[in-house]
Amino acid sequence: MYYKESDILTFKIMDNGKGMNQEKCNHILTSTSNGYGIQNVQQRIHLYCGENYGLTYTSKVDHGTCITMTIAVK
Repeated sequence: MYYKESDILTFKIMDNGKGMNQEKCNHILTSTSNGYGIQNVQQRIHLYCGENYGLTYTSKVDHGTCITMTIAVK
């Protein structure tokens, strides 16, 4: 799913898998996680669009996960 509001483009990717707790969600985008590809995407978005844009994770155990990516439309 995606939508555009003024100069911001938002993509949402959702699944209905086993989910994860909030601590794990917060850890994914840190430099100590093993998610090198995710960290790379986050860094590139920050580089091109600024620190206000990027990836966010929300999840609920046994219900799934949602990844939201926001980028600037230039």
